[in-house]
Amino acid sequence: MTRWLARVVLAIALIAIPTPAKKCVMPAEWRGEWFHSGVYSPVVINEDSISFKGRCHQADRDRYILKSTHFDCYRCLVIHQKHHNVLQYKETYCDRRESLETLCRQLTGDALLYSMFRLDTEPVACPFPHTFFFTYNRGYGDCSYPVSTVDSCTEDWRLLFRYQACPDVQGTESTTEELECLATWKDGSNRFLVGKSNHPLATSDEDRYRCFVYDSWSHDGSSGFQVAMSGDATCNGLFSVNYGSRTLRLTKVDSSKSSCTFPTWVGGPHWHSLDGHTTLHITHHNSTLRVAGRTGGPVTHFCLRQVATTPTSGTYVTRVMQGCTSGYQCVYLLNRDTHVLELIMGETNRVAEEACSHHFFNVSSTNFTTFVSGGAVSRTCPGMGRYEVTGGAAGSSGVSSLGSISSVSSSSNSGGSISGSSTTGGVVDGGASVGGADALARRDPCETARYTTLSVGCSSTDTLEIHTTCSHSVYSCHGWWEEAGRQYLVVTPTSRSSKGVRRLCLVLDRTGNVLSLASSSRSCRRDLTPGLHGHIALNTTKKRGGCKEILMDSSGSSVTSSPLDVLLVVLLTLITTYSSALSFSSFSSSSTSTSSSSKGSSTSSTPLSSSASSLTSWSTSGVLAPNSHFLWLLPPSPEVRT
Repeated sequence: MTRWLARVVLAIALIAIPTPAKKCVMPAEWRGEWFHSGVYSPVVINEDSISFKGRCHQADRDRYILKSTHFDCYRCLVIHQKHHNVLQYKETYCDRRESLETLCRQLTGDALLYSMFRLDTEPVACPFPHTFFFTYNRGYGDCSYPVSTVDSCTEDWRLLFRYQACPDVQGTESTTEELECLATWKDGSNRFLVGKSNHPLATSDEDRYRCFVYDSWSHDGSSGFQVAMSGDATCNGLFSVNYGSRTLRLTKVDSSKSSCTFPTWVGGPHWHSLDGHTTLHITHHNSTLRVAGRTGGPVTHFCLRQVATTPTSGTYVTRVMQGCTSGYQCVYLLNRDTHVLELIMGETNRVAEEACSHHFFNVSSTNFTTFVSGGAVSRTCPGMGRYEVTGGAAGSSGVSSLGSISSVSSSSNSGGSISGSSTTGGVVDGGASVGGADALARRDPCETARYTTLSVGCSSTDTLEIHTTCSHSVYSCHGWWEEAGRQYLVVTPTSRSSKGVRRLCLVLDRTGNVLSLASSSRSCRRDLTPGLHGHIALNTTKKRGGCKEILMDSSGSSVTSSPLDVLLVVLLTLITTYSSALSFSSFSSSSTSTSSSSKGSSTSSTPLSSSASSLTSWSTSGVLAPNSHFLWLLPPSPEVRT
């Protein structure tokens, strides 16, 4: 009995101990700063409070009881997150009762709906990704002429509305509004959009934030959207696409019937300018061309009309869009080689029919931009051979990749001196410099190196080499063409000493055995004079015998030899080594014989030792080329053969 009573008392005591209340916590994805219409400072939501509503007291799913921070009362909020950037809620009046069920039962279906929009957030893609004509109504009738337009911008989260004023409709005006899309969601049969509008009359976020309800429509082959817009920075009163502070009917501009496409040879991988600062690529079934640079943002060209086309070129009228600024432009594309194209663009104007007229496009312009395909492979270089540098001029800027240029001179450079002075200029006894021994000691000897030879297709048919007295640079050929008696060759540096430029266009002028060269790292400029202009300019004379392998010795002098000569030298070296081994073996055997037999052996030899002697006589009768490590073979003299 006593044990039973003890159990009852313990159970009653446990029941009497209050259970600690579960901590009320706001969802983590709500935390941050929000805009709320009518609240002048940002609303801050943290772990357990909403700054202007109070601290979280109790929660059940989407229902929250918040205790006011200013008054001793409680209110129920039913909060829904429509999008990462949008919270909507309804609330009760502040009441002294704190029961969740009691307070939340006071909410009615027609309670005012409040909206909060997240501040400093990432935009989203707008739901109208094309160009539309639209009519609009501000409560005084439809404004349909002149026609208004809305364009998607280069960035898919921006739209540009161009409103036109209708003289016979009250409340219409010509203005431009740029909309930044922040959130989209679906509620029932309607779709909603929240955006931030930038227009001349906007002075605060109350003027900029707007809510839209929209739905698509199609009729008799046409399609578009019906849109209603709120009159303030809330979504209140937007129950239908037909009712709002402003309604718009968007009709999509039909471009499906347009047959304008860019050439197929422009498609594929991205194209890159010679300096790598600009990229070009074709999208959307060859109908859209996008050009992107390091500054200013990408520029998009929509093909509208073909003006003139050939298998290797094309002129097009395009609608150009940069950011939310648009216009019309003439574009001329020219296919130079499989992996090389050139581009000229006219001036931007507001009328498509005038884009390719002489007022906005110069048909004789040579202001090309040269592009190389991202998938470019090496090609055979033109004009195979070795060329001796006879002169030239320093370029317009120092380029360490081409002969270690450090100083620039526009004067003629006798002997192809890179620095514009002779290799011994300013240096006197013992290497003292007229400008000071200290300056000379700090100077890189390669700074005064001279260009010596130009090799095209010698080490490999797709490479070009420029030699100096100090080093050499190697380039890979990608494509070339001829124009007005000159050759234009696009190359890419492949050697360590040729780094510093991404690609080069070499302008080549050939007259008999004379080859003049100029280079540019931006485009294949037509105003360059080979031998005078560019980053590097050379005048060369083609050497006889075509490509010869260059063999350098330790002293820096060179000897030329054909591949067959080199093979013969290798074979001779092997035979001589083998002959010497045989001779040594014969000598070891004869040393063990008597003097009389030794004498006999000297007058009669075996056929093998005789052959060895003959081979040795060939090697010793050879002539060693001066200042080289190679042995040039000459026939043995008659004396040796006996």
